[in-house]
Amino acid sequence: MAQSLINVIDFEKSLQEGIQAPRIHVETDDVLIDGRLGDSTRIALESMGHKVRVATPDYVSAQFSTPNGIRKTDAGLVSGIYPVNKQGTAAGI
Repeated sequence: MAQSLINVIDFEKSLQEGIQAPRIHVETDDVLIDGRLGDSTRIALESMGHKVRVATPDYVSAQFSTPNGIRKTDAGLVSGIYPVNKQGTAAGI
């Protein structure tokens, strides 16, 4: 979740881009990286001594969180966002 917020706030990505961006996860000695980051990222991390596992993209994987988002503009427009690579939908009332 934090990585999605950082993408939106610090890197000024749209909410959809922030949620969809590839992520990493470090909780053990392994670094889990989103497969969309590519070989260059994996190789760079391994060259620094990290043990890297690449997450396979699929619709039912729980390897990464599935953030959803709601954004309200100054004009009052509300939009809901969900990751398009996961099953789900966004709705507003």
